[in-house]
Amino acid sequence: DDAWPVMQRLLVGALARATMAPPESGVHALCGPSGSGKTSMVGRLAYAAAQIHGVENQVMISFADQRPGAWAQMQLLAAQSGVPCFRANSSDMLGALLQDMEGKTVWIDTCGSDFVAQAQLLQTDYPKVSRHAVLPVDATVTSVQKILQHSTVNWSSLMLSKLDEAAYPWALIKGLTEEHLVVSCMAGGSRIEQAAESFDAGRLVQLAM
Repeated sequence: DDAWPVMQRLLVGALARATMAPPESGVHALCGPSGSGKTSMVGRLAYAAAQIHGVENQVMISFADQRPGAWAQMQLLAAQSGVPCFRANSSDMLGALLQDMEGKTVWIDTCGSDFVAQAQLLQTDYPKVSRHAVLPVDATVTSVQKILQHSTVNWSSLMLSKLDEAAYPWALIKGLTEEHLVVSCMAGGSRIEQAAESFDAGRLVQLAM
């Protein structure tokens, strides 16, 4: 009984880092492993930004994602949020879209297969695009290492998804205690109307313990 709160305080302290609010404007690409919740996070952030800055100022783009059902999911989220969506199958198509959408807030969903390579491509071809890594709270050790320990990508932030499904967040906690990449938001549930929350180390530790 005495050790438990001490361990909790130590972990929360180890996870402490600079705070960052969820993005509301600019051009943002979300990258992460398949099933990490990138598309839902794109819809959630676009919906939240639309409530503040107007639907007409938001755009969602599906970039180079050939998974069956990926485009249909994006279209469904667009219908729910009222934000228009577009599809770019190549870097050149993405560049043309970004040029056409200049001045608007753009949310780019990416493919989960070889997501680090896709993030590197964006970093090289479109350095002004903010690149956010997306991980579920119960991410595997391999996924955590790719983003937090062995990545050559200059990430703008880390976004945590599937907060409500977390079963084993220790790999993520270990990674975050070793690398101090800023966490811009965390979210759970599938409803895009539920706004993403700011990072809460105490809540993450509570899930683990």
